[in-house]
Amino acid sequence: MSESSADQDAEMARILQQLTFPFSAKEPDLSADEMMRLDSLADQLELQRLQKLQVLQSPETVPSNSKVLSTRFVRTWREKHDDRGNAIWLRRSRFVAREFAWLEPERESLFSPASGSIISRILPTIFLEMRDMEDAILASLDVRDAFLTVQQECPTLVHTSDAGGNVRSFALGRVLPGQRDGSLLWYKAITSYLKKTLDLEEHAPYPCVLKSKDNSCIVMIHVDDLLVAGRKSFVLGRFATELRKAYDISMQCMEKPGDEITFLKRLHVLHHDGRMTIQTHWKHISQLCSLLGMNPKHQNKKTPAHSDIDREDTTEDLSGDAASIFRTCVGILMYLANDVPHCQYVIRHLSTYSSKPTQKSLTVLKHLVAYLASHSEISVSLKWNGRNSGIYHGYPDISQCDNVLEVLTDSDWAATGSRAEVFLAA
Repeated sequence: MSESSADQDAEMARILQQLTFPFSAKEPDLSADEMMRLDSLADQLELQRLQKLQVLQSPETVPSNSKVLSTRFVRTWREKHDDRGNAIWLRRSRFVAREFAWLEPERESLFSPASGSIISRILPTIFLEMRDMEDAILASLDVRDAFLTVQQECPTLVHTSDAGGNVRSFALGRVLPGQRDGSLLWYKAITSYLKKTLDLEEHAPYPCVLKSKDNSCIVMIHVDDLLVAGRKSFVLGRFATELRKAYDISMQCMEKPGDEITFLKRLHVLHHDGRMTIQTHWKHISQLCSLLGMNPKHQNKKTPAHSDIDREDTTEDLSGDAASIFRTCVGILMYLANDVPHCQYVIRHLSTYSSKPTQKSLTVLKHLVAYLASHSEISVSLKWNGRNSGIYHGYPDISQCDNVLEVLTDSDWAATGSRAEVFLAA
């Protein structure tokens, strides 16, 4: 390491120490002047980090007529652990781009293939099926600073002003979070690397999934998070080894009962009876309670739906602030909907009030949140009983019949047509 590089690392370590505070139940409460000083240091640390990673380079390295992006610093308190494993508060700043939709009329070529709730259930199911073999594993991987590893394709300049008022300009050598094509460029980079080094191929119906040619390893890509189901010897051997050569990754593995992994903030637990439960993060319920001014410890509702949910609504509209809180809560619930199927009817009902929430809809919302807060232990449960086993009964050998599709519904969802029509629609 050169002397200048060592000096830079020492300076960054000194700044980091000043941004670290002992952990407490609440974020550190500091004066405005002290917060300004800390934010200025955090911005300085972030710029030095990005320069070291060659994300930010001299503006002279690109033409003066290059694309120009505005930027901002996102400053937050983060719960971290120090080198000794002790919990701390860290004042952190992240430098991100601001690229608005109207700046680029062509939008179709900006998006990467999307993952979804269905495929995030299928991979754990594949793992449960593979457990019939002795060498099966489910792994959750996080790629640190994924975008910052991708080369910039279009010459780009950014201008910034930190908390101290210092104005600087840089050329982007690598992709900066906030760029509208960032996800696509990262997807191209990671899939190209996996295809080249591990001979994986895209699954045509679902391009966010890559698989080995013998189907012994399946990979789902959700931005910088990867979920992998496959043979342990391959996943921990070749796959993890090759990925660490190019990226800084953290990895959690599940292979035996009692193991836990987290993927997309959902806790996956393998139980001794062969089940896998998938539970959402408590923070979503906590946020809902905070927005509605409810104490989660004092809630006790036995059903998701309020008894008046289907009665005619003649109540007054909510005021501006209350309506805004209502819409925020409905957005969170719609994000959670796939993890709480027993609440989906109520969530659908509440979503119809998004444009014009009422006092009654707020009552229904609070009832649902109270139910979720008092039933946080409920989770999605997956169990593999074979390809010919349904939820209620078995089916003939699938090789000798058409594919079987099971559809569950309730009387309210089926009210406009017969059960057969609902089945066909599905």
